[in-house]
Amino acid sequence: IPEATMEISDRLVPGIPEAMRAYIMSLTKRSMLNRCVAGIRGNVLIVNLPGKEGAVKAALEYMLPEIQHAVEVIKGEA
Repeated sequence: IPEATMEISDRLVPGIPEAMRAYIMSLTKRSMLNRCVAGIRGNVLIVNLPGKEGAVKAALEYMLPEIQHAVEVIKGEA
């Protein structure tokens, strides 16, 4: 639930859901209804993914390298 992620996050990371939505919009206009949120709590990155299986797969394929880098930065490894 996006509201729960926003409530427990120390900091929001708006670029992740913005990029996910923009990419998936190239595949389906319904992406504009996506309520994804990303935030950091402590040294953990939390990313809410889209609700449809195909959109989740597309989002992860597109975003995974950047998400991996973000996790390294948060942990102080990059």
